[in-house]
Amino acid sequence: MSAALIVAHSMVRQASENLHKVLRQEYPIGAKVRWVYQRQPRSGTVIGHSFGDRIRVRNDYTGQTLWISATDVLLAFATEVGATA
Repeated sequence: MSAALIVAHSMVRQASENLHKVLRQEYPIGAKVRWVYQRQPRSGTVIGHSFGDRIRVRNDYTGQTLWISATDVLLAFATEVGATA
């Protein structure tokens, strides 16, 4: 195993831990969140967290409970500000 592989793995793990920390701070349990699913904006309430970039939410419209990712949230933000994702 090379030193470069060890360093790269460590950097990926640190980035994942940082993403998890930021998501928990930005979207605590009870927070409102918007995301994109099948190119359609959705909104709901955060009801839990998993490790990494997963957030457990309850859809405001359907009442369905599901897991969303940081990418789903970022796509909603990009749509709101008019960026292309």
